Amino acid sequence: MKRRTNRGRYRATAHHSDRISKMGIRRVDNAVGVAAQLDVVMALSMSFLFYVRNALAAFAVFVAIFCSGSAWSGTSDGYRVASSCSFGDSGTLQLLLDKAVTKRVLDSHWKTGIWDGTEPRPALLRWLTADGSVQSTLDLEHPLARLTRRNSVPDEPPRVTIDLSAGLGSYSGPVTRWVVQQDGLIRWAKTIDDQGREVQVSVMESLKTAWKRQRRKDGHLDIFEAACRPQFKQDEQGNELFSVTYKHYRFDQGTWSYSSRTESGFWEMDGDFPSESAFP
Repeated sequence: MKRRTNRGRYRATAHHSDRISKMGIRRVDNAVGVAAQLDVVMALSMSFLFYVRNALAAFAVFVAIFCSGSAWSGTSDGYRVASSCSFGDSGTLQLLLDKAVTKRVLDSHWKTGIWDGTEPRPALLRWLTADGSVQSTLDLEHPLARLTRRNSVPDEPPRVTIDLSAGLGSYSGPVTRWVVQQDGLIRWAKTIDDQGREVQVSVMESLKTAWKRQRRKDGHLDIFEAACRPQFKQDEQGNELFSVTYKHYRFDQGTWSYSSRTESGFWEMDGDFPSESAFP
C-alpha cells in the first residue's frame, strides 16, 4: 500500500510539475505582449504627467496675477519680448519669454524636455492696441515657444509653436496653434469637424506625428497632419496594432474647415510623409 501511495504521490507531483511548466510558458508569452504595451503606456503616462505639471505652472502664474489685486498691468518684469507681429487691423501680438530663456537657451533646449535647475516661467502672449495699451494676454503651457509671422496666405493668423516635449516617448513634442481675436481676447483658432463638434486647429511634431502646410494657387491653405497611435490590442501573432489618423485643415478667405479619417497601419516621421491622396 505504501508503494502504491508513494507511486501515486510521484505521479501526482509529476503531473503538477508539468502543469506548472505549461503555465510558466504561457506566462512568459503573455509577459512579452504586456511588456510591449507597458512601453506605450509609460510613454503616454509621462507625456500626460508632463502636461499636467506645466498646466499647474500656468495656473500658478494666473493665480499670482489675479491675487495681486488687479489685472496684469502689461509690464514685462522678468520677461523679454522675443518676437512680435501685426495682429488685427492695427494691433501687435508679442511673445514674451522669461528673461532666463535667451535665444541660445531656446535653441539648445528645444525638443529636449529637460531643464537643469529651476524651470523658467511659462511664456506669454500679449496683444497691444494701436496706442500701445494691453488688450489681452494669454498664458502658454511651457517656457519655450516661438511666434511665426503671417506668411503669403491672405489673412492667415499668426501661429505659435509651444514645445511640450517630455524628454522621452513617441507622443510628445512641439504643438502649433493659430492665434485669433475673439470678443476682445486672444484665442486659439477653432473649427467644426465632420460630426459638428468644435475642434482646435492644432498640429504636433513628434516621432509618430508630423504635419505640413501647402499653399494652393487659388490662395487657400491646406494643413495636413499624420498621427500614428496604438490600438492597445494585438493581432493573432501577438504583434501590437496601430492606427494612423489623417487630419486635413483648410483655411480659405478667413474661414477654417476640418476633416479626418483613421485606418489601421503604422507610420513614423522618419519615413516619407503620406501622400495627399491619403487625406480626406
